[in-house]
Amino acid sequence: MLFLQYSPDYSSNFCDMMTHITEGEIMDCWKPLSSSSGTWKRSISMIKSAGITAVVFAAMLSAAAVSCAAEATESGSLPRYKLEVGQELNYEGSETYKFDDGSKFQSDKRWQINVVRWNEDGSHRLVIRFTTMATNTGADGKARKSPEDVWVGLADLDAIGTLVERFDSFRSQHQLSQVFPRLPANEAERANGWQCAGPPGSTFRYHTLPDSTPKQLFVAGVEETPFKAIYGTEDTNTLTFDLVRGLLAGSKATSKQTWGSKGEGTEEVKLIDVHLRDANWCAKFAADVETFFAAQQKLTKVELSDDTTVESFDQAVAALKAAKAKIEIPEFQRQVDRLLDDQGEREYIERTIKVREALLGKSAEDFKTTDLDGKPQSLSDYRGKVVLLDFWYRGCYWCIRSMPALKNVAEHYQGQPVALLGMNTDQDVADAKFVEDNLGLKFATLKAGELPKTFQVPTFPTMILIDQQGKIRDIHFGWRPTLEQDLIEKIDRLLAETK
Repeated sequence: MLFLQYSPDYSSNFCDMMTHITEGEIMDCWKPLSSSSGTWKRSISMIKSAGITAVVFAAMLSAAAVSCAAEATESGSLPRYKLEVGQELNYEGSETYKFDDGSKFQSDKRWQINVVRWNEDGSHRLVIRFTTMATNTGADGKARKSPEDVWVGLADLDAIGTLVERFDSFRSQHQLSQVFPRLPANEAERANGWQCAGPPGSTFRYHTLPDSTPKQLFVAGVEETPFKAIYGTEDTNTLTFDLVRGLLAGSKATSKQTWGSKGEGTEEVKLIDVHLRDANWCAKFAADVETFFAAQQKLTKVELSDDTTVESFDQAVAALKAAKAKIEIPEFQRQVDRLLDDQGEREYIERTIKVREALLGKSAEDFKTTDLDGKPQSLSDYRGKVVLLDFWYRGCYWCIRSMPALKNVAEHYQGQPVALLGMNTDQDVADAKFVEDNLGLKFATLKAGELPKTFQVPTFPTMILIDQQGKIRDIHFGWRPTLEQDLIEKIDRLLAETK
């Protein structure tokens, strides 16, 4: 038998609630029972036009439940997420990584996930609060605890785990994949395995394990990415999905790295608690969600912009302060305080602004160096072309993360007066060649030597755009999901100036 699920706070006043309920509220409460939003919309319209009583409507819901149960039987035992508006899920995780030199890294993690609304496409809007508390223990046994790190994100998730990030919150995909892995779309995928896109440049692959039961589905998952070869990483992940509750019950993972931070690690994640928030709390929470993320988005855009000024950063900070005055939920108030107290971010912004002010519009200093094979190279060799200098090294994760985008940019301008030059700072040429070969980079990679000082590089990766006359026209810091598109737009503008 399929029982209708709704908040206990509403159950005693069901008849009164049905007298005043709106279409949106009906959809929010009862949509999880049906896969056809069109059917529900027609039913709602009929209810309103005919003045059907709450008792009759309850009977209709009961009939719909029987229909849904039949549909579920026909579809077999496919796993599906069963989320409800007002639901709060709490997961806890523990990670331990032991380095070959005897030192150790430990991290305690917490996920608080609130389901704030049902969307018209059948997905649910989630607010994710992810907290980590890390401890680094040296080979000498001395432990150093890092400050608590809290990140808040917003995303939409459907019944099979398809994730759509909101507010450019690109960390969502990584954090949510641990507690909301993708599920098989059909019986063929369940039998043969399935996959989905992960963070840019990666793919998640899954297959069911033979010891699964009617109540629990055991799944093996792995993230495939070219970056694993760069760092010599291997990992395993076993997931337990609760078919009755429609939620991940837990997971266990192992990891190993053979380059750089060599060592082995383990991680375990468990579902700790699931409960429903009352209607009053949900209403306040939903309002605070909109207020907080609107203000956070302004700050994020400023942080990611290549045209950031101290004034624009201060304006974004002022917007955050104004948002805090409107927010009622303590968790969001504390998150605003964390953003406002992030002095490191302000220092980073000010440092990059100084670099831009010192270099933009100036002639790029000519340099002489060699490529990885020892062939002489100089900036003047590329006069008359748009030149993009990318400063990077193997141990820089975000440098490696940027490589697929840069590779695409180089291929996009093949045969045109554009030169992309990798400016590598690794002391061992073998490290640079390893990256070049494994990622299939076709653009030239040069030995940067002391050039990061010449160009005042404040962070890695840093990308410097030089026009056909040798002047520095733009500077880009770090990686972002739109890196490829952003670079192409900037290069196109420079090319258009000579037409």
